[in-house]
Amino acid sequence: MADKKVVVAGATGLVGNAALRHFGGSGGCEVVALSRRMPRNLNGARHVQVDLANPAQCARASAELQGATHLVYAALYEGPNLVDGWRDQNQIRTNDAMLRNLMAALEPVAPSLKHVALLQGTKAYGVHVRPLTVPAREGRSEMYEQPNFYWTQENFVRELQQGKAWHWSILRPVLIVGEAMGGAMDLIPPLGVYATMLREQGKALDYPGGAARVSQAVDVDLLARNTTITFSRNATLGINFQGINFYEGQTFVVRTKAKVAAVKDLADATICVAAGSTEEKTAADWFRERNLKVTIINFQKNDDAISAYDQGRCDAYTAGIGALAGQRIKFKDPAEHQILTEIISNDPQGPVTRWGDERWQLIVRWVLNAQIAAEALGVTSKNVDEMKAKSQSAEVRRLLGVEGKFGEMMGISNDWAYNIVKQVGNYGESYERTVGMASPLKLPRGRNELWTKGGLLYTPPFQ
Repeated sequence: MADKKVVVAGATGLVGNAALRHFGGSGGCEVVALSRRMPRNLNGARHVQVDLANPAQCARASAELQGATHLVYAALYEGPNLVDGWRDQNQIRTNDAMLRNLMAALEPVAPSLKHVALLQGTKAYGVHVRPLTVPAREGRSEMYEQPNFYWTQENFVRELQQGKAWHWSILRPVLIVGEAMGGAMDLIPPLGVYATMLREQGKALDYPGGAARVSQAVDVDLLARNTTITFSRNATLGINFQGINFYEGQTFVVRTKAKVAAVKDLADATICVAAGSTEEKTAADWFRERNLKVTIINFQKNDDAISAYDQGRCDAYTAGIGALAGQRIKFKDPAEHQILTEIISNDPQGPVTRWGDERWQLIVRWVLNAQIAAEALGVTSKNVDEMKAKSQSAEVRRLLGVEGKFGEMMGISNDWAYNIVKQVGNYGESYERTVGMASPLKLPRGRNELWTKGGLLYTPPFQ
């Protein structure tokens, strides 16, 4: 008997098709595929033909849904025209009704339902009408003022789940790439055609979109596997943090000519911020607790707050330090603006691993430690070969695998840390290259400096 019964709604789409492949090959899993058309390959699933917009058809399909434990909802009704179509009230009503119709048929016959996974996308952040602010933050960056059926579906599921044993999650990938024969969302064939045409013309393969259109993408099969991970998230996430590799937090961007050295120097200043955001409350509390007066000007849209600061309507703009670095390079003259290194809130970030995989946790934790230790010991990607061959420091020799068997203790080669530093550098090199002064973001180290230089980074000894 199968351990779980997964219902995949929208089985002919890019994500739905990948879900059929994944769950069909997982073992111990009964899969039901819901769609109007038969998928080209069911991968062992049982197909139920149904139009989710039709409540009567959903009701008739309920017998096939009996005993379902999980729902992957990847169904979509999409009207014409990218921008106007997603604002269209008919599209919003139709997608809302499709999910409601299915849940009305599913819940009564699925008393052991455990999880509902909704597939959405970055239109939740308004990418179809504006550039995506990086880094995007859940609960801060969503464009709720933009009409979108995502909100009606999310509100419906949130309310429906109250007091019940099952849980729900939302996945928002950016650009999805993968196999979807016959589907317009499959980007691989046009990429292949484009590459072939350039080759025939004797041209190098390039990207015609330019820097403004560079975006991240996710393989659809990885996305399908991630829906499995979300199924197991109940009261907790089931993850462990393996250290801190970036001390994020809220601070301010100011004009360089203002010569603001610390946050307290903003007394009597005007500060732009997004209305209702965490940053608005944190800033107000910080200045009030210190009896410092400021004028906080809030804007309904984060982009409007940034624009107002750039136009000189405010003395400062506040957000997370990483977000500020991303915004500064978009200003008319980034050199005229500086990001304060003083932080008024803490939001440390670092790698996470799942529970129950102690060896992997050990490796991830000590990879981070190795990069920090390498910087502290003066080992860089440029001198690592010399340090490995000539250093008389016992800790350097242990770090680089010349002495001891620290790699074998973790089930990997003893020169593991040498390979890391050789290929990607120590922590300082990685920081400078990705977000530091050698990158477009030009973000000072601040609290991300070694403890010996006034920062918070340190690591246990290699001994």
